[in-house]
Amino acid sequence: MSNDTNAPLEGDDIPEPIRVWMYGDGFASIDGELQMSAFGPGALQTIARKLLAVGYDPDQELHVHRGGEYVMRVRLRDAGVDGE
Repeated sequence: MSNDTNAPLEGDDIPEPIRVWMYGDGFASIDGELQMSAFGPGALQTIARKLLAVGYDPDQELHVHRGGEYVMRVRLRDAGVDGE
C-alpha cells in the first residue's frame, strides 16, 4: 500500500498563462520573470514565434491586454501563425 503525499494536485500541470501587453498597433511586450518585446506589424506574432523557438509548449496560453484591459486569450501556436 502506497501513501503518496507528493501526488500533484489536479491542474498542477497547467502552466500559468503568459501575459502580453499590446501598445498601439506596433508594440507588444511581456514583463515580469520573462521579459521580451517586439515592434512593428505582427508584434504579437513575433513574440509567439520567439517563444516557440526557445521551446515553449505550443498549447501555452497567452492572455493579451490592451489599454490595461484583458482583451483575448490565444494559444501560442495560434498566435504564431500568419495573420494573427
